[in-house]
Amino acid sequence: FVLPHPPLPESPTSPNSYSDDDDDDFDDEDAEMMALEQSKPCMVSCVEGMRKNKIWILGLVIFAVGNGGDFIALGITKQSVVTLVGSWTLTVNTIMAKCLLGEATSKLDVLSAFIIMGGIGLTVAASQSAPKEWPIDALIERYKLPKVILLLTVMAGAIFSLLVMIFMDRVKRHRLASATGDLLRLPSRRIGALYIIVGALVATFTVIFSKAFSGLLISLASGDNQFGGKNGGYVAMILIVFMVSLPSQLVLINASLAVNDALYHIPSFYVVWNIGSIISGAIFYEELDGLTAASAVMFGAGIFVLIIGIIITNISMAQKEKAAAEARFLAESSFIDQSISPASPTSDWSSRAAPPLVPLVTDPVVERGGGDGGGRG
Repeated sequence: FVLPHPPLPESPTSPNSYSDDDDDDFDDEDAEMMALEQSKPCMVSCVEGMRKNKIWILGLVIFAVGNGGDFIALGITKQSVVTLVGSWTLTVNTIMAKCLLGEATSKLDVLSAFIIMGGIGLTVAASQSAPKEWPIDALIERYKLPKVILLLTVMAGAIFSLLVMIFMDRVKRHRLASATGDLLRLPSRRIGALYIIVGALVATFTVIFSKAFSGLLISLASGDNQFGGKNGGYVAMILIVFMVSLPSQLVLINASLAVNDALYHIPSFYVVWNIGSIISGAIFYEELDGLTAASAVMFGAGIFVLIIGIIITNISMAQKEKAAAEARFLAESSFIDQSISPASPTSDWSSRAAPPLVPLVTDPVVERGGGDGGGRG
């Protein structure tokens, strides 16, 4: 559910267009122009980027169509099945990255794809019972049940508490940065986990109420208008919660990606979100009531297999990131070696006199002795 970012247009004063030849001509006016260019509103930059990149627009359209399909599916099948099948996204991302971006596919990618497909197959096969229809009258009765009230209250309280903790941590880090004059540090791993959990909880709220709203729209399309009359207040509540939680989850997911590594966020989010969707679907929509013992075992096995597949995908992504980091390090090392080499055509080290040898203190505790053995650094 993360919107793709459009490529930003390269400006004449961007770092990519700056060269060493401009050192002498770079003054305060140039710095002011660069700061003005970098402070350009994001919306303007996004619009310029979209005009120049039709592939991004195509991706956005496909993104919207896919999420529209999820919305329709929530109205005609179980929400736990929809979210679990959504784990297929990890496999699709791997395939599309290879086809569109030319990224390498490892054996772990293929293995995780088959494992995720197996987990999806088990969960869908275990959920063969027909999903129940939920007209507005039935939904109202569900909202009045103590277990549903407790579920929604606990989830809302957890979201509020986590947001308060995140806000307090951010204030603390801002004060520390202001006091020391350093840059704002990233939150700790524990606080980073809170970003993931709160995003997954809000996404669970979105699934619960989007299923209710989707069912009402499907009933309307079939000629049964349930939006008016005495139940209009409950319909308005469903719509408001859905419209608030949907953009909120996008904001929180992107906030988590801003402070967490993607290799840590993606699998953790999917696991927490799927567990929340299964529990809320079982309590709110009674999705597990019709399962037999064999179906329940198969459903649990499917969830376990899916989690294993997600973990393997995470391992594969970590290996690729490590290999890419090593390649960048070797490339930078090679560039530095060529830059300082006496034979380099861009340097004049060979024509310069050797600098005098000045003993340096490289360790504040252990000093290196001089040639006279006196122990001077």
